[in-house]
This record gives sequence, structure tokens and C-alpha cells, in this order.
Amino acid sequence: MYYSLLVLGLIGIIMWLRISFKMVKAINKTT
Repeated sequence: MYYSLLVLGLIGIIMWLRISFKMVKAINKTT
């Protein structure tokens, strides 16, 4: 149970970091 929750949390954080990184790159390109 706990391990599955930790894995889901890590996956969510990684996905969020990837999206935020792409957004930052896009903003840097526009400026």
C-alpha cells in the first residue's frame, strides 16, 4: 500500500517537473 502511494507520488512529481520545465523553456524562447 505505502509503496504504491510513494510510487504514484514520485511519478506525479516527475511529470509535474517535466511540464514545468517545458513551460520554462517555452517562456525563455518567447522572451
